[in-house]
Parts: sequence; C-alpha cells; structure tokens
Amino acid sequence: LLSLRYKLTQSPNGKIIVVAPSVKIAKQWRKEFKRWGLELKMRHKWSKDDPDNLESDYDGVVMTYAKMAQNHDSIRRFCHYNKCFVVL
Repeated sequence: LLSLRYKLTQSPNGKIIVVAPSVKIAKQWRKEFKRWGLELKMRHKWSKDDPDNLESDYDGVVMTYAKMAQNHDSIRRFCHYNKCFVVL
C-alpha cells in the first residue's frame, strides 16, 4: 500500500480500484487503505454520462467482483479518463 500511495502522488489523475470477492472483504480492504491515508468509496454510483464522476475527496473505489461485472463499461470509461491502479 505504501508503493501504491507513492504512485498516486506521482499521478495527479490516479485512482485506485479495489475488487474483492465479497462485501465483507471489500469493507476490510477499505478500512486497511484508510489506515494508510487512502480514502476509498464503497457505494459509488457509476455514470454512463459522466465517466469521471468520483468526488475529489476519494482516492478510488472498492467493490465486489459482481459490481465490477455489472458496471464494466462505466469502469472502462472511468479508467480511460484516469490512471487506474487495480487491486484484485
């Protein structure tokens, strides 16, 4: 996580996407990232009209594999506008 935090400081439009197998594990990841000073949004509303709609006070999002599959087109567009670092 220290390396990832450093990468974000080097990439002004960098965002983190954490994908977990369950909501319970996603919450654990979110808590761990927060300990390292990284704020992840848990229930992000993906927008087809605005692919870069993540609030600026978040460093990224955390979701389950199922949510990623449901929103794959919006996530692809989001990563087109941001340098995304994906943690599986």
